[in-house]
Amino acid sequence: MEQKLTVSYRLKREDYVKGSLLATRAVRSPGEQKAVRNGLSELVLGVAMLGVGVWMKQTNWIYYILTALMMGLGFFSFSFYRVIFPKQLKSAAGKNYDKLNGCDFTLSFERNGVRGLDHSKTLFPYGMLTMTANKEYLVLTTKEVTAVLPASELGEQFEVCREALEAEDLRALIVV
Repeated sequence: MEQKLTVSYRLKREDYVKGSLLATRAVRSPGEQKAVRNGLSELVLGVAMLGVGVWMKQTNWIYYILTALMMGLGFFSFSFYRVIFPKQLKSAAGKNYDKLNGCDFTLSFERNGVRGLDHSKTLFPYGMLTMTANKEYLVLTTKEVTAVLPASELGEQFEVCREALEAEDLRALIVV
């Protein structure tokens, strides 16, 4: 098996966390989009209910409690994936990094796939990989593992890795 490229690097905590955020942002779930839409709808409906209650001089305090509850749920649903989820993900990624046995990686980009994503000699075929990239990170994801390749650690090899993966028909999976 002909080896195309081997890269070795040390993954820092900050790079691991930012790479995890990038990988998660690339996979937007329908549930996330639905939660944002529902939250916005609940907010608008709550504001409308408040306006109608004030206009009709509603004196029943339960009406205002239900209106505030609807607006609160709407705000929570709308802001969850924008504010709360990224904070939780940063915290979880930081804890995962702390549990890692080692942060030194050596990846071999071969004809049929990539070795070393899980610190073993397992070959992950290119067809199983999802690649997400921006100017700072290249993230390779399978169902089992995620590898973050930071541009700051790889230097010139970063673009070489990216080009090698693009040559394997992963272009449609790249998010810039």
